[in-house]
Amino acid sequence: MPRLAVCHVCHSLTRLPDAPASAPLVPARIAWTEDGQEREYTYRDEAGNPFMVAKWDPALEDWMERHSHSGRQDLTDLPKMEVATIDQLAWDSTEVIKQIGAEMSQLNGAMYTERDQLKDDALKCFGDHHRPKTGCIDVFSESKLIGSHESNRNIPKDQQMYLCHLCPFVHGYVIPQIRHKKGYDK
Repeated sequence: MPRLAVCHVCHSLTRLPDAPASAPLVPARIAWTEDGQEREYTYRDEAGNPFMVAKWDPALEDWMERHSHSGRQDLTDLPKMEVATIDQLAWDSTEVIKQIGAEMSQLNGAMYTERDQLKDDALKCFGDHHRPKTGCIDVFSESKLIGSHESNRNIPKDQQMYLCHLCPFVHGYVIPQIRHKKGYDK
């Protein structure tokens, strides 16, 4: 059956193919050294029978090596990874999830790029107006409205977004004045 591997350190989800069909099966176990003695734990099902796994599994071994995160001292007591078998429907859905995740990441990047561009435009305007301290000639004017006039038609005036909302003048002069008038600064 197909498998999903989860790395809790780098928050990745990876689809792994089946183990080689020719590999002999052995009990699933983990071994470690504690107080100078080798310890071992065998994974068992509800009936007490050991879980059987492939003796060799190149895909899993490669994935585990890449996600061992050796050298990180802060991960000593945390479970770093999990591997689960899944059905074919879940296997196929992971591709959809990855595609949606990639699209969301791309849109998220575009949103930050657009936001940064608006901030740069607001700072440029602030500089073009010689860094006003007491008043700005076009604060909240129609020319500073963000979005098309068509998209703003149904938005109430007090909810429309202006380039001025990102301007240091508004944050340093207009908003403090409004807060003072409403008595918020007491």
